[in-house]
Amino acid sequence: SYHHHHHCFSGTVNLSSARTNLENLFLGVNRLEGTLDMKELPPNLKDLGAEENKFHGSFDLRKLPKKIKEIQLQENNLTGEVFLEDLPKSLGEISFFQNNFSGTVDLTRLPESMRNLLIPK
Repeated sequence: SYHHHHHCFSGTVNLSSARTNLENLFLGVNRLEGTLDMKELPPNLKDLGAEENKFHGSFDLRKLPKKIKEIQLQENNLTGEVFLEDLPKSLGEISFFQNNFSGTVDLTRLPESMRNLLIPK
């Protein structure tokens, strides 16, 4: 189950309609917009690529699927605070630079699996 499309889609994404057995979802480098509701992601998702789109609003990393390993959200219009506590134990990489987050970032409760955390401006 591997979907990879570049530079051709616009509009919104209804994550709740994705197949429950989907493990990799790559939506990056498009013109997609709307919000990203983490609790609507497929329960078996391991890799989410949604970078370089026009997604906006806040998102709650604490609602991620339990098996997720990697999240790419850089270069969107996401806002709000970033909570890095209670993340899935499988999570190894989060990239969300070039968004509009606010607040402080607490690095003291990252999971042992975390290898790369990319959050500059």
